[in-house]
Amino acid sequence: MPIKELIDLCHNRSIPVYVDGAHSLGALPVNLRELDPDYYASNAHKWFCAPKGTAYLYVSKRLQSSVRPLIISHGFGSGFNSEFMWSGLKDYSSFLVLPKIIDFWETVGVQRMRQYMYDLTDQAANMLVEKLGTSLAAPKDMFGTMALVRLPRSLCGKLEVNYDLAEQIQKELYSRFCIEVPVKSIDGVLYVRISCHIYNQMSEYQYLAECLQNLADDY
Repeated sequence: MPIKELIDLCHNRSIPVYVDGAHSLGALPVNLRELDPDYYASNAHKWFCAPKGTAYLYVSKRLQSSVRPLIISHGFGSGFNSEFMWSGLKDYSSFLVLPKIIDFWETVGVQRMRQYMYDLTDQAANMLVEKLGTSLAAPKDMFGTMALVRLPRSLCGKLEVNYDLAEQIQKELYSRFCIEVPVKSIDGVLYVRISCHIYNQMSEYQYLAECLQNLADDY
């Protein structure tokens, strides 16, 4: 998405901007100085490969005085960083591994890792579209490390396409084929959302295609 343009558009109208960048850390290059959002949050446990519970919240310096933690603790009244640094009895052990995570990314190479994920996503999405005879939910240049692939109508049979059917197919993929992948119903159409990281390989998505075709035959 054109985040920078959207932020500038809102700022020109004196509208503060909060960006939910949950998947961005690790998956996309992010330069907060260039973007200049008012607020930006992202998780480290997704593409960055850190333990659950690690994340960050960026708040523009011009707004830090108006943002306070939910839990008042030792740093109260000592400034933005101090107030958020030690909030009650929070377990900070997950944050202690972040230096090792950063070392891993730098050792393998940030751009090398991202390019592998982008290339695999592109190849896997194209393969699924071809095998299933369907299409993508959006242009390929809008996808980074994930892609939304339309599922064939034959997978639905005569059933109504809705949230329950999507959940049913997702559960069948897991229980019958040991595949964990989100299946979503959007405007009466079923989609499967694939994600690609450096620990994934093309054969996994080929297996997904085969299993989806098997399910379609069953329906």
